[in-house]
Amino acid sequence: MNKCTLILCLFLSLIAEANASPAITTMKISDGTYVMSAVDYGTNIGVISTKKGVVVIDPMPGKALLPELAKQINDLTQSQVRFVLNTHNHEDHTGGNEFFVGEGAQQLNSSDAIAEIDSILVNSHTPKDQIFFLPKENVVFTGDVFDTSWHPTFYSGGIKGFDDAIDKILALGDEQTLIVPGHGQPADKAALRKFRKDTHDWVTRVKVLHQQGLSISEMKQHPDIQSILQRFNTEQRAEFIPDRAFQRFLERTVTLIETH
Repeated sequence: MNKCTLILCLFLSLIAEANASPAITTMKISDGTYVMSAVDYGTNIGVISTKKGVVVIDPMPGKALLPELAKQINDLTQSQVRFVLNTHNHEDHTGGNEFFVGEGAQQLNSSDAIAEIDSILVNSHTPKDQIFFLPKENVVFTGDVFDTSWHPTFYSGGIKGFDDAIDKILALGDEQTLIVPGHGQPADKAALRKFRKDTHDWVTRVKVLHQQGLSISEMKQHPDIQSILQRFNTEQRAEFIPDRAFQRFLERTVTLIETH
């Protein structure tokens, strides 16, 4: 059994007690620290008990489920959410901000005021991605810099910004660090290194085919492109990427190659 499998098994063995709503899943990392997710969005939501109160990272379970999310957090931590942090400003990571602020929470731009959480600013998925590290728990929340359920989306910083972000994540903790992506199953550093290699292989192959004059439609049918794309399908889903999303991924990769 490899290290990634061991970490995933350990993580799943810490699953919290069954939820009242099957639409929201909860995984326990340690006492007072959880990862929650809603089936509609799949956004990984961090819940961390700190000395200053409960912090929620990226609250987006689907607006109709926000009261249920708040209730479950209260049941788990015996406290209401006091602070909200976001890895970036996309709706699937910020959609619950207004609800929790309305319930009395304070939205923070960084984790500087929270001693238990370190934040690192990078430019990869968006110009202002924030990576959050919990040293005591040895856990990193990456937002969409890393995604184990989708292809890479390094559209803001290009491959240089992507590499810088991955380097900063790898510099945190140790080889046992649990890495919570923006979406998908948590992973380890070996999986993150593979994600980076696969991303580089993707960009390199698209660049060669683009220089050879292949159109986007021709690239979509190329066996190398289809093979590399499937490396990101870590959950082995039968319908991993819709055709339009596949085409858009190629188009945006070509744009980045031409502009960076």
